[in-house]
Amino acid sequence: MKNAQRVFDQMSDKNITSWHLMIGGYISNGLGCDGLLVFQQMKQAGVPSDGETFELFFTACAQAGGGGLVSVRGGVVVGGTVVTKEVGEVIDEVAVPRVISFKQ
Repeated sequence: MKNAQRVFDQMSDKNITSWHLMIGGYISNGLGCDGLLVFQQMKQAGVPSDGETFELFFTACAQAGGGGLVSVRGGVVVGGTVVTKEVGEVIDEVAVPRVISFKQ
C-alpha cells in the first residue's frame, strides 16, 4: 500500500474512481482505519460521494472497529462523522462540518 499511496499522492487529477481504489485497497489489506483517513481526505478535497463511496465507508468502519456505530437522532456516528439518511435528498455534504447526508 505504501507504493500505491505514493503513486496516488503524485496524481494531479484524482477522480472518484482513484479515491475508491485507494480506500478499497486499504480495506483489502486489513487497514480500515487508513481507508477512513483516505475517505476524510476525499471529502476535504471536495470530491462528491456516491453509493460506492458509502459502501466502502461502512466496510472500512466495520473493519476499523473501535466502538462501531453509535445511534443519534436521525443517523449514526462513525469515527466522528455523523451519517444521516434523508429520503429524497441526493448524496451531498451538508454545511455542518463532518455531517454527511445521503439517499439510499
